[in-house]
Amino acid sequence: MDYTSVSNIKKYIEKHFSEEISLNLLAKEFGYSKYHLNRMFAESTGKTLYAYIMERRLFEAEWLLLNTDTPIIEIAQMIGYTSQQSFTKAFGQRFECSPASYRNNHYRMTEAPKIRQIHSQPHNPNTIIMRWERMAA
Repeated sequence: MDYTSVSNIKKYIEKHFSEEISLNLLAKEFGYSKYHLNRMFAESTGKTLYAYIMERRLFEAEWLLLNTDTPIIEIAQMIGYTSQQSFTKAFGQRFECSPASYRNNHYRMTEAPKIRQIHSQPHNPNTIIMRWERMAA
């Protein structure tokens, strides 16, 4: 399998990652045996097809958790999971916390936190201490 084939498989996965993708489906789509396809993909990328698809789905979930208010069950369904439980388990194995914890404990990537600068004058007039305070959203 050459680089072009691996690139085409990655493009297919990118386009269809939220759908059911099986090794049999990919083998049929690209004209390889499933064993050859998986072995050659792993040699080229360092990951099995299954691991690559799971990682792609979980990184999409991470982005959705941080950048939208979409309920977790809907995110799970959007990226191809049939239950929130299986999604939560997979997410926890990859990110070492639940999707809800991840959402609550990480800054959203699309906007910087709203802060304001507070100047404090200490007793020494030659020194200025600056503090930053998080403002309510």
